[in-house]
Amino acid sequence: MVSGDADPVPASVVRRRIRELVRGGVLPAKPESTLAVPSPGGRLCTACGSAIEPGTPEHETLTRANVRLRLHSRCRDLWMNEAEGEG
Repeated sequence: MVSGDADPVPASVVRRRIRELVRGGVLPAKPESTLAVPSPGGRLCTACGSAIEPGTPEHETLTRANVRLRLHSRCRDLWMNEAEGEG
């Protein structure tokens, strides 16, 4: 996804899923701080459900409920835009 290939999930679909995850309490409405680390691979993005490719940035955040979320850079940016009302 971040490697330069076409994004497998359209941004409009990711935004809709982010709104659903926020309504369902999975994602916080306001993004908390994230830590970008190289992905070891084999993990799925919380926002779009696609695999995070090995070596690409994986944004991790720990919610107040101690749930670890992992997102692609693009999906984290879309989450932030949604939270700011730019979606």
